[in-house]
Amino acid sequence: MFLLLGLFSFTAAAFQSDNQLVGYDDTTVLFENIATDSGWIPNSGPIGIRFEFLTNGGAELSGEGESELSWNEDGARLHFFPKENSGLFAITTQLEWLVSLRFDINLWAWEGELFSESIVFENEMEYSPFLLDDQEPNRLVLMADAAGLLIYDFIFEVIPAVADVSFYLELEPQLEVGAEGIGWYNDGQLAEQSDDSLDVTLNENRVEYLPSYVAAFDAQLDMSVNPVVEVCVLFICNDWTPVEIPFEVISEQQEKIFPPSNVIFPLPNIHIENTSVDFGTVEVGETLVFELPISNDGLWYLEGSTMLFGGSGALSNYPNLILAGPESTDGVIIQLSPSEVGEIEGVLQIHTNDPNEPLIEVYVQAIAIDPLTADTDTDESVASDKVSAPVGGCGCTTAQGRSHWILSFFPFGVLVLRRRQ
Repeated sequence: MFLLLGLFSFTAAAFQSDNQLVGYDDTTVLFENIATDSGWIPNSGPIGIRFEFLTNGGAELSGEGESELSWNEDGARLHFFPKENSGLFAITTQLEWLVSLRFDINLWAWEGELFSESIVFENEMEYSPFLLDDQEPNRLVLMADAAGLLIYDFIFEVIPAVADVSFYLELEPQLEVGAEGIGWYNDGQLAEQSDDSLDVTLNENRVEYLPSYVAAFDAQLDMSVNPVVEVCVLFICNDWTPVEIPFEVISEQQEKIFPPSNVIFPLPNIHIENTSVDFGTVEVGETLVFELPISNDGLWYLEGSTMLFGGSGALSNYPNLILAGPESTDGVIIQLSPSEVGEIEGVLQIHTNDPNEPLIEVYVQAIAIDPLTADTDTDESVASDKVSAPVGGCGCTTAQGRSHWILSFFPFGVLVLRRRQ
């Protein structure tokens, strides 16, 4: 009963391959040649001023983690685990702006550019991936104000010996960029929570996937503009201070699928040459053994357990556990020791972590006879199509009709024992 419970526990267990690194690192363009124009303020009057802005910039987001492949009898799943403090969030935005002026004072009129300027917003922070809903943090916010309040104070001679312009400006732009994770995407599926996983399919020796990280970004650029303008024409000066320079807030939202990570997982792959063993005719009191190689043609460790059913007490096997490294071989011995006359039938179940063939059954049969009463022709009852060279020197045969190799991992030879009557 305890053996059965242990076997069932093994078949229900989840197995894993070697974890693989995943990551994401890319720049998202949030502002691309976004033009903002205040127009002439005011629309009419002796003095007017105009602001034109061109905005370009974006955010870089990176992070690292591990992907885990696990499987059991219900299927295979791909899971993702973040590496703490491996993330970097950085923003860079360039704001180019142009100030123009026009006036019509005392019969003198002028319109043209006063000056242009370019300013850069930059900021960055470290964080722990993957910014999913149930993680901390699940959202990042970076602010940049381009060194705070910018003050410009100029005097221009716009018309030689006639008109001078005194220009004073306070400009305070503020940029705010947010980022949050949406999930990990692979083959039409999205893992949106840290404990979510993705269904995947498995091959024989290894599997390869291309999961992509998905994130959402939002950005907002605010500008506070406070100019003071004084125009002097032939020593007669007019000043103008607008009450408000209205600007629409520049805002952008974007979702991004990052370039995929290429993850390759090695898998175990069981190979058993013989799935049917026929010991043929055996005398009561005799002991025969059959050495069953269990090969791992895969690239990851093959582990498992065995359980023998039937045989009326004449069959046994050892060991009960299997472990074979990549492209190597382990094995099991099946022992026959009949104590009474009759047909013997049994099944050796081999449960392993091979995701494509988790259960293999090896069928075992023999006929036990009494050596004192048996007819010498009884041995001929073994079907001729099942007869082959002796298996392991024990005189037993396989249903495939092939000779079996003696494995080097068994420290003993084939045993053929007979108890004296």
